[in-house]
Amino acid sequence: MKSLWTERRRSSCLILVLIGLAVVDLQAQVFVPTGRMTRGRVTHSATLLQDGRVLIAGGEPTGSAEIYDPDSGTFAETGAMSSVRASHTAVLLRDGRVLIVGGCRLVCPINAELYDPNTGKFTTTREMSVPQNVNTAVLLRNGKVLVFGDLTVELFDPASETFVPIAKGRLVYSATLLSDGTVLVIGGPTSIFDPANNQFRNLRSNFDLVRSPAVTLLNGSVLFAGSLGGTIPPYFFSDDGGRPSALYDPTTQTFLPAADMTLPHEAGTATLLKDGRVLIAGGYHRDNVPAWVGISGDAEMYDPATGKSSSLSANMVRQRDVHSATLLRDGRVLITGGRTADSWPGVTDTLAELFIPESTQGAVPRLSFDRTRYCVGDSWFLHAEAVRPFVAIQISGTWDETPWTVPDWAGSGQDGTLVTTGTFGAQTTGNYGIWIHDGGKVSNTVSIKIEDCSKMQR
Repeated sequence: MKSLWTERRRSSCLILVLIGLAVVDLQAQVFVPTGRMTRGRVTHSATLLQDGRVLIAGGEPTGSAEIYDPDSGTFAETGAMSSVRASHTAVLLRDGRVLIVGGCRLVCPINAELYDPNTGKFTTTREMSVPQNVNTAVLLRNGKVLVFGDLTVELFDPASETFVPIAKGRLVYSATLLSDGTVLVIGGPTSIFDPANNQFRNLRSNFDLVRSPAVTLLNGSVLFAGSLGGTIPPYFFSDDGGRPSALYDPTTQTFLPAADMTLPHEAGTATLLKDGRVLIAGGYHRDNVPAWVGISGDAEMYDPATGKSSSLSANMVRQRDVHSATLLRDGRVLITGGRTADSWPGVTDTLAELFIPESTQGAVPRLSFDRTRYCVGDSWFLHAEAVRPFVAIQISGTWDETPWTVPDWAGSGQDGTLVTTGTFGAQTTGNYGIWIHDGGKVSNTVSIKIEDCSKMQR
């Protein structure tokens, strides 16, 4: 009897899951709950690993870490950091490890930590030149990491796990790797960093881009969503948070006005989707009192094709701010942590959620490569299927986290397939995520690594 009851319960659960999936598939774009984190977190980091899982580390007030598995929708504890870190910076390295740097609490840690997905453990690195608050960090094309501290700017070398100071510190709000390998730096002052000579060159901007998150679009431009604030909880802010949005054009090296957001999203998130749009979710409305009333579950979408932003009819499962948003390989967005309206001012709600764009629902194209690792000079073989016949396909992706795209890249055949080959050139080393677009739908992401094998020990 007990066994029969158990089987009936399992069947009922399966039916409910299938009904839920069918409902999701019929809606344009929705937020749905996923698993619960092992603990609540604020100002944590969330990093997409090379195997598609997500490392969630630290946050006030913990040094613990956990892994999200998108296949099962569950969270599980992994190794803990040696230090309690919050408002720190996490950077995915080319070898698959994750660099965790900064995160001051009562004191600023002088060292950094490396998470190895193969062992599930953190190890400490050599020390920085001084203990300091780290504003942000960015992976360079040469594999090193540019780290912006309040006192020094340093380069981290993953091979030796050492830091080398290269400039005086500066208050930096964002650092964005551009397609040419230089870095757009906002704050202290706005400038371009050139890794070829480790020099900064100042840029002129008429926009207040402070605490406006930088989102690189597929065409290489950088969007600064002006109505968003930073990752520090809003009660530390003294200004009104109203800033116009802007676009940086790397071809002309100029800043241009962009459409403002429809709602304030201070301490919200902005995430580039695989179809090229930007999801802006949650945040804080500072004009609402008491404070927890201002925490928002509103979301909107910025479309580079029209240059406009529009509110979504779907709201987040939880009203939250100071959270994180991570684009998964399949095009969904994982939203974790932060303050929620139900838990303010404490951090008690562990529920995570997923945003599911319409471009990932239903029948989508399928993409594959013949290998996952290549040497410079190797030929590659790409195969795509389940696309419409005789259409121009757009190919897009990331190159060491920098988005790129080629519109009208190739045409499909009569049977809805595409087969093409090529050779990787000398300037293409790095980690890539690649997908294709067809008729408003995006394919799975294929991850490949390209290396200069002539410089490697055999």
